[in-house]
Amino acid sequence: WSVWETVQQHKEIPEPRRSPSLNLLKLDISWTRTPAWVELTSPSKQDNHASFWSLASLGFPEARSSSLQLSPTNHPSTHHQVSLPPDDHVLCFDFLYYVSAHHTWEWELDYSPAWRFVGQHMRWTARMERIADTHARRAMNVPGTEPTPPYVSIHIRHGDFREQCAGVPVDQCFASLSVIARRVSEVQDELRTRKGIEATHVIMTSDENDPEWWADVRALGWTWVDYAAEQTEEIYGKWYPVFIDAIIQSNGAGFVGTRGSTMSTLASRRVQSWHDGATRLIRWGTPGADDH
Repeated sequence: WSVWETVQQHKEIPEPRRSPSLNLLKLDISWTRTPAWVELTSPSKQDNHASFWSLASLGFPEARSSSLQLSPTNHPSTHHQVSLPPDDHVLCFDFLYYVSAHHTWEWELDYSPAWRFVGQHMRWTARMERIADTHARRAMNVPGTEPTPPYVSIHIRHGDFREQCAGVPVDQCFASLSVIARRVSEVQDELRTRKGIEATHVIMTSDENDPEWWADVRALGWTWVDYAAEQTEEIYGKWYPVFIDAIIQSNGAGFVGTRGSTMSTLASRRVQSWHDGATRLIRWGTPGADDH
């Protein structure tokens, strides 16, 4: 089923969501457009979200049959030009990023069913926890005989977010380190007053590649994992730094992240659910966006 084609009705020629993974996996798929009633919001509102249970109903015979009787748009497969209805044994959709039960961007809301009933129960393996803890301890220079101290983790996403600055100079679009430091102090204060925790250690994770920016991070007394020095990719594999960053973020007593970043949203939810931690998400995009 193509969800993307349905929720993109505001486009002149909506199409199924394409992905290079299809060619890599040698998949030749015939897509069928989902009914308009899978949209979460009114068709008159330009939005990409679909309803979880509307989509789930297509996995049952009655909804599947009645939907196909409406003669929905079907796209022949790219290579063999074969048109087939959606499989009646394996329920397959083209894109589920924008799926919610009740409200758009639901992962960011405290009642989120996807987080409460599924996401928070998906934990890191013990092996990955050990690897991440080892990296975090070295970054904080913790002696081998001492336990890992509580720390505040930070995730600052710049990279592709530059494209969303819409003409605003980058140094005014993104929150400055002083703004980030203010949020870190708020988290530290909350941990101190609410839980009696002194989280003096701060670990930065970011896709920023400006050496001067990282030098300023160091000047604040914060640290980070140096994956090149650790030879993490060489020892474990290419994807390990990403997972280690995520685990370090999620194991902070407190967390400061970038609003609008999925990685920050997940880290924030993990810190809240797993550690009853203090979290903040920094607004950005315009000068003074995070003023409060």
